[in-house]
Amino acid sequence: MVILEGLAMSFWLLLVCVVGIANGPVGLVVLFEQDVKDRVIELGLITKEKMKKNAIITALALFIPTLIGVPLLVYFVNGARGFRDGFTQMAIIYLIDSLLTGTG
Repeated sequence: MVILEGLAMSFWLLLVCVVGIANGPVGLVVLFEQDVKDRVIELGLITKEKMKKNAIITALALFIPTLIGVPLLVYFVNGARGFRDGFTQMAIIYLIDSLLTGTG
């Protein structure tokens, strides 16, 4: 079950990225360095307000499943009891997610 949850998290990250760049790579420019962000604004490809909106949406789409969804799955679906069991399962899920998406 833990392996499937790790694969699901990888798929979720892929889905967020695909939706984020659906209208071009500027959609996820919030994940780049400040120099790149400044240059994209300077070129008029995006406004600061739109970038802030994209940053909030991206943060919510990435961090809620990662920081709330995984512990809920581990403790309520998998039935983990105690710190060690929960920690081990979450570590495996995050490791699979990092290995498959290259974010680790």
